[in-house]
Amino acid sequence: MKNFNLHFETQSDFGYLPFLTRIFKSLNVPHPQALTQILIEAYTNAVIHAHRRKKEKWIGLSFFISPKKILIRVVDQGPGIKNKLLRKKFSRWQTHGRGLMLIRANADKVTNKKRGRLHIFEAVRFYA
Repeated sequence: MKNFNLHFETQSDFGYLPFLTRIFKSLNVPHPQALTQILIEAYTNAVIHAHRRKKEKWIGLSFFISPKKILIRVVDQGPGIKNKLLRKKFSRWQTHGRGLMLIRANADKVTNKKRGRLHIFEAVRFYA
């Protein structure tokens, strides 16, 4: 697999989920289900929590794919996630926070930062 970058934006709308669920399978990358889980959870968090379902907001999506790793970046216009939530242990039975638990279970590294008015969430999965 060669290095590959893909960048695009969508409106903050659940209508894009069918398209997003097919990205990694169509790119023929290792473990497409795990990567899709990360992407869908991060995208859904942006729609619900960052944008409060306001469709006029946008979500930036970037994928950096190399033979050693795949990085998923989701950029939204929300307030961001408190870093302590990224480290918190979640119960599989709780009703909120399960998306972060699923992302952490499928990613090797998760980062979160604010840059001006933008919130940048990244998840990386490494390969041998």
